Amino acid sequence: KMSSTETYEQPFTLPLDSGRKSKPNTTTTLLSPKSFQASPVIFGYKRRGESCSQCQKRTLETAVRNNLLQRNLSSKACWAGRLDPMAEGLMVFLCGRECAKQKIWNSMTKDYRFRMLLGVTSDTYDSFGLVLSIAPESIDFTKILRKFKHVINLTSNGTFCQPYPPFSSIDARNASGYKQRLWKWSLQNRLNEITHIPSKNVTIFSLKWMSTTYISKQEILRLQHEDADASSKDLSSTFRIDDIKQSWNESLSVTSHDRFPVLTLEASVSSGCYIRSICSELGKKVGTGGLALSIIREKIGPHSVKSVSVEFD
Repeated sequence: KMSSTETYEQPFTLPLDSGRKSKPNTTTTLLSPKSFQASPVIFGYKRRGESCSQCQKRTLETAVRNNLLQRNLSSKACWAGRLDPMAEGLMVFLCGRECAKQKIWNSMTKDYRFRMLLGVTSDTYDSFGLVLSIAPESIDFTKILRKFKHVINLTSNGTFCQPYPPFSSIDARNASGYKQRLWKWSLQNRLNEITHIPSKNVTIFSLKWMSTTYISKQEILRLQHEDADASSKDLSSTFRIDDIKQSWNESLSVTSHDRFPVLTLEASVSSGCYIRSICSELGKKVGTGGLALSIIREKIGPHSVKSVSVEFD
């Protein structure tokens, strides 16, 4: 069944190139350059289910306690490069006069390692959303994986216009000129009122399929429920949690598929590129649907999680 959001999406192609393999560091970490007293830049690690603002508060408080940051500078800070609640990984926080360079930091290339679940779609394009569809029983995932390889090998255009996902924080207007966040339109089932879904030109510099495993539907449910509970606690919200859990329970209970393929991929992309949208589009191209099961940002420009010199619990 096609969701109401699909009508407004614009097709795009994905490039083929060799990705750089890097192993993510899942510890909460900080780095302050030698010149931090003049223009402090603090690197932190956002946890899965945590909001960017929560990560900033936790990271900068830790930096102050460890004498990496002057307390008066922590009150004037911003981040460069937002991460979705379900994503984790490297974040950069700019303090004091460094905030004036936010656009420069935002424009840096981002590197991600992510896992894509084939055969399931959701309204958020990731595991934090309501299930929209499950691959039909007739689907042979072995054949689909061969098709997936073919889809990636045939794509070559690196720059495209990517519509914002239905659940994103960009502003959108209806025909009457009323403006609110796109995710609010989606939550109210009023996305059809939007005359033009906002989009952005983005570039994929490299995309590489690293490996494939299979996951049972029981394990999918366990992971999804853990994520839902964690996000509810960390984000101090019960945002659709019960409905999302019920959606996954009901959808997976009626399918005859016992296992689903999970693909690990790596990508280097320009600023503003949504990894979960890439997963959704790849799933459409192979005919089964797909979503982002996990996303880790490993690099921002030349700065890597592995290059962080100071670690904190």
